[in-house]
Amino acid sequence: MSKTFANAMKGLLAALCALCFALGIAFAAGGTPQRASAEEAEGRVLYEEDFSDGVDEALAGNISAANGEGTVTSNALFDLPLAEMAASNNYAVEFDLKLTGTTEFYVHFVGLDGTNDDNIYLCVIAQGTYLRVTDNYGHDIYNNTGDLHGGLDATPVDLTNYAHFRLVFFEGYVELWVNGTRRCVSHLVDFGNNNYMSRSPIEEGTISAIAFQAQNANAAVLDNIRVTEPVGGSTVYAETNAEESTSSSKTFPLTAAELYRENFAAEASFRITDAEASGYYPTIKLYGLNASLRANNQKEYAVNVQAYVENGTLLPQIMWQPEDAETAWKDLTGEAVPIEEGQTVTLRTEVYGDKIALYVNGELSASSTFSELGLEKGRVQYIRVQSGGGGAVWTHFAYSGFEGESGASVTADETLVMEGTPVTFTAQLFGEHGSGYAWYVNGEKQSESGLRFVLDGVQAGEYSVQYGSASVMSEPFVVTVVDHIIILSAEKTQIYPTESLTVTAELKGDFTGESFSWYLNGEALEETGPSVTLSSLAAGTYSLQYKSASYESDAFVFTVLEAKIAVTTDKNSYFPEETAAFAAELSGIREGETILWYADGKLQEGAEGASFTLPISGYEAGSKVVVYAEAAGVKSNEVTISVAFDVLKSIQDNEYYKTVYEDVLEEGGTYGNFSVGKDEDGSLYLYSEVSNNSTYYTLNATMPTGVEYLFSYELYIPSDVAIKSYVYPCLAGLNSNYPAGMVELAWEVNPEGVRPYIKDQSTGKEYLHTDYGFGLDFSYEGGIAKKGDWNEITVAVSGSYVSMYLNGQIALFFEMTGATVPSGASFNLFPDGGTGVVPVRIRNICFAGVVEPAPDLESVSVSLSSVNVEKGGTITASATLNPFNAEANTVVWYINGEKVDGSGLSLTFTPEEEGEYTIVCEVDGLRSAEKTFTVTAVQGGGETGTMNTGLWIGIGVAAVVVIAGVVIAVVLVKKKKNGGKEE
Repeated sequence: MSKTFANAMKGLLAALCALCFALGIAFAAGGTPQRASAEEAEGRVLYEEDFSDGVDEALAGNISAANGEGTVTSNALFDLPLAEMAASNNYAVEFDLKLTGTTEFYVHFVGLDGTNDDNIYLCVIAQGTYLRVTDNYGHDIYNNTGDLHGGLDATPVDLTNYAHFRLVFFEGYVELWVNGTRRCVSHLVDFGNNNYMSRSPIEEGTISAIAFQAQNANAAVLDNIRVTEPVGGSTVYAETNAEESTSSSKTFPLTAAELYRENFAAEASFRITDAEASGYYPTIKLYGLNASLRANNQKEYAVNVQAYVENGTLLPQIMWQPEDAETAWKDLTGEAVPIEEGQTVTLRTEVYGDKIALYVNGELSASSTFSELGLEKGRVQYIRVQSGGGGAVWTHFAYSGFEGESGASVTADETLVMEGTPVTFTAQLFGEHGSGYAWYVNGEKQSESGLRFVLDGVQAGEYSVQYGSASVMSEPFVVTVVDHIIILSAEKTQIYPTESLTVTAELKGDFTGESFSWYLNGEALEETGPSVTLSSLAAGTYSLQYKSASYESDAFVFTVLEAKIAVTTDKNSYFPEETAAFAAELSGIREGETILWYADGKLQEGAEGASFTLPISGYEAGSKVVVYAEAAGVKSNEVTISVAFDVLKSIQDNEYYKTVYEDVLEEGGTYGNFSVGKDEDGSLYLYSEVSNNSTYYTLNATMPTGVEYLFSYELYIPSDVAIKSYVYPCLAGLNSNYPAGMVELAWEVNPEGVRPYIKDQSTGKEYLHTDYGFGLDFSYEGGIAKKGDWNEITVAVSGSYVSMYLNGQIALFFEMTGATVPSGASFNLFPDGGTGVVPVRIRNICFAGVVEPAPDLESVSVSLSSVNVEKGGTITASATLNPFNAEANTVVWYINGEKVDGSGLSLTFTPEEEGEYTIVCEVDGLRSAEKTFTVTAVQGGGETGTMNTGLWIGIGVAAVVVIAGVVIAVVLVKKKKNGGKEE
């Protein structure tokens, strides 16, 4: 271990022992709207190791190399031998990793925590189930934190094979990528998460080393280690939405490399499709900009740039959640504006320095400072736009980051035009505008000063256009004007080997005397005319050009895809009396090829066409069948179907089936942050009045005793439902492999219908009706789901088999290995994107199941609190059943042969007379043996007591506390005194 690393390891052991748990106007600076890169741009390479030539001498004591990979010595902790450290303090650490057994793997940015002179590090635990980035002080961000809090992808990583990790620190951002997907992100300005843990600002320390560690006794295997110094990418982005759904939303692929500038503008355009729709919020969500949150309060760390639409008006708002537990949301609100159907409304926010402003259709609506608002300014980590589920659809989004607190941007529709074609440029100002703006072409000031400029009548050449003043200048937007142009076009850019592709060349300009030929991947073809047809090409990527001695087109790139067979089935679950039907679609395979079918690896004799039927009667209920097809040496995808049984009926038909818990509602009762309403018939129900946040209720429910049980409730969906929302009761510990984990029994409710799914939060596994369903139509027109009415929902568990029902129709069926009796339950509602109020109602929550009968009572015994008591004192008799779990229906107590009042298994008696007493307990006709006690006179006129010794033991008080759906037993026990001595 290096001294550098050892000195920075304060508190590491304590942490290691803790349980780890992306608008219409593009702000393009010199081109068409740019898409952000998938990851941060790569700068200088600081270190590489692929073990192809053994292992670096500096690592030899910690890694052993063989077969081109390195195995880390158990519990080794070591620095990577970087040639030099990055002056920018920005690092990207990449590596391929696979783990065996219980090995945990750590990557440390040594010294990054400048507040505590400590590390910030990645921890890979539970075989890739949890990916945790943390300091040593309880500020964690990890893959399943939740997408409102920086956890972007909770899918577990299979580390039995290699996975590619990329841990990035860039300009205050910490990002974790796995296999090209960003899993989680945070920023030092407010590091951590407040969903399960807490946040804190952390001063950026200078990273002094990159260190690796494999903990526990099994192997961590590495390959392709690479450390680079990342640099910023393009800080402009634009995207257009073709989806027409009013529930459409999008999280854009913007990363730290694009979002790192503290000053930025973000805008989205929304087309009004229904001016009469009300109660919804078109929104731009800026996650991470709210740095006010510290405590574990589940509030989202976004600032919402939104508009509340109601009765034909649009009210612009900037909203955020404060740390104050008594206040759900705070807002900065502008003036309401009228809207009409077909109108496009553009919301734009500008953040520069301490200021934040909101524009509607280019007009300033509201502005303030973060200081005046009491809102701590964070750094944007990802951006989401959502239509709001009412009467609008988002159509365009644009983002631009600026180095200073003022700026200008220029855009145009074309970057390459023919000579004589006018080009129109548009400018947009950002931040503190100032005055004295003008247009510049190739550095020469033009007479025009407005926000629009037309370049016309220019000769062929390259023209750099800018808009600015003495203090502000846009990035140049470059347009190329040509007098000759060759444009290649085709109907598609992807074909299969059995298909042909015709490419056409359009020549603009004077090409007199030029002779053209076609070139494919640089090789000349025989065709010389203005079009060419290509066929019989092998799979691969091809580049086509049309050239003469003096001119050539840009390359037209197209792809020939690999041949494939796609096998589909109408549904993925079948009952034994049904026949499963499959269809094969061949792409890139010539007609006439024989198609063979396989079920569970066995060739199905006589099945050779594009369709295949499989009787299910020969398969056992609960089993799975894997079906695939082959043709011309090409194997299809595998389709797995389940052989289902009616779990609900099997439980309800059991003679020992009964209800074990009913959630009885009371007016004025407390049910989390749900409200209690009353139906016309007087029945009570739960509903939400919570805006833009979750509604939750933890049940104090009696759980079933065996793994044959039902969880059911009724769900009312209003006839005017206008937004997408989620109804998801959770069962704690349903997956016994994760006793503290939650399983969501979820329904998405939207204006068109419902969608069932079950999600295991611990593994990230989702059981969807498209994968485990019966091909049912869950739209309101389908006849199963009802709006304007109550829907009965049931989840049935039988052993490892789980199913979900809607109004008596089975919707899902699958096997969950490790399914067991839950330890607790909660009920949760959430509006899509955290916007709006969930409009549903809930009632009649209950658990039922198979309850095995109690064993026969064999005997009854009685014990006494004392066998001697003074007159006027009390004595308690307790009856014990054998066996202990036998039922006691009728209990009778006798003292001196006389029946006394009392029907429980304990009796407290105060004798008034001296003498000897006998006591008997009779349970269901079976009598105990007699017990005798003596009552004596009061000695010395002293106080009577219940015991005649100095020994007493305080009664334990037991309680059950439910924390985040996890049931925890807490026992409070008084101290014991013995002879006046406390123990």
